Amino acid sequence: MPSILQELYLPINTMCIILGYQIGIYLLYEYNRRRKDKLDLNLILLANSLLFLIANTGYMFQSISIYVDPEQFLKEFFLLLSYGLILVSVIVFLFIISQPAFKDISNKRITRIIAIVMIFPIITIFLFNYNSTEFLLSVASILIPLSYIALFQYRIIKITSKKIKRRLIQINIGEAISIISTMLGGELLRIPLFGQFEEIAHLFFMYCFLIGLIIVMNGVFNIPVLLEFKWQDNLECLYIFDSNTATELYAYEFQRKLHSIENQIEDITSEQIQTIFSNGLLGIQTLVDALSHSAGKKITEIEHGDSFILLNYSSLPNSSIVFALLAKRNRKSMQYFLKKIKKQFEGLYEDIITGIASFHGNERLLFSNFDVIVRNTLKYN
Repeated sequence: MPSILQELYLPINTMCIILGYQIGIYLLYEYNRRRKDKLDLNLILLANSLLFLIANTGYMFQSISIYVDPEQFLKEFFLLLSYGLILVSVIVFLFIISQPAFKDISNKRITRIIAIVMIFPIITIFLFNYNSTEFLLSVASILIPLSYIALFQYRIIKITSKKIKRRLIQINIGEAISIISTMLGGELLRIPLFGQFEEIAHLFFMYCFLIGLIIVMNGVFNIPVLLEFKWQDNLECLYIFDSNTATELYAYEFQRKLHSIENQIEDITSEQIQTIFSNGLLGIQTLVDALSHSAGKKITEIEHGDSFILLNYSSLPNSSIVFALLAKRNRKSMQYFLKKIKKQFEGLYEDIITGIASFHGNERLLFSNFDVIVRNTLKYN
């Protein structure tokens, strides 16, 4: 290989390897940071993280093989190891997406069967000669799980909201460019496809691989939390009230209708119904506190007929504000949503909340513009 091309390969290869590890480590960091929210769908961050870390290690060994004498055993070993690690990264990804969290988009049994079957090509890679037909077929078999993963990613993109959809599309475009560049730029296909121009093709695909990684990095940076699919359909009402005075501060109706009590008592106004709801919560909490012999105990969940009431309490000093979310089903995404609503409400109105007693009678007017924040938060998924 001409020395000039070696000099060109080295910096671009180094950049690709560093960026690949950065993406993998960043995704792993984001997954660990969000584990406390117990949102199962964020396993997709772990799946992509391990995919990048393991596959990037394979790419690193492939890059090292460039500088090893073709006559040495190490060159072939590094190439075999690189293809083996890329196959392992795909298997790990498949096993993670076979978890119950993804049951609505992937069949657990089919996913695991594909993952198990892919173990055999890894074994055959080390059994046959690098230039043999069996080796080529083993490497080509990666197209099966990659097609399945592409279908999986498409299904996720199809049912997510615009905000996260754009990020996922961007990540998938970057991954596609990187995968195609790795396959076509690898020695196995590059030499027979491009002949005497294979060294130039190698350099070209290195740059394509780097561009793909940059696109992925831009997509994963500050990626929104992936909440459960269609979780918003279960939302009914959001209420924010002062537990000391039983005064409603803010209300938002997700389904454009009130609780079933409205259908039963036509003479009661919307404001009265919402006040009844707040008083009902306080009564239930008082009862639970009395039964537990601890007046300071705070409940976070109440089963209310066919619905659930999730509660969160203000974290501001000397504040008695309670955040209540009425929903048809209790989902982890709703608990996350309620925490985020509390954080935004307190951040926006902290000064007003500390002196809420002086605004008695005008509470709903003060917080009416919070509708915009709620709608924006709903766009998370």
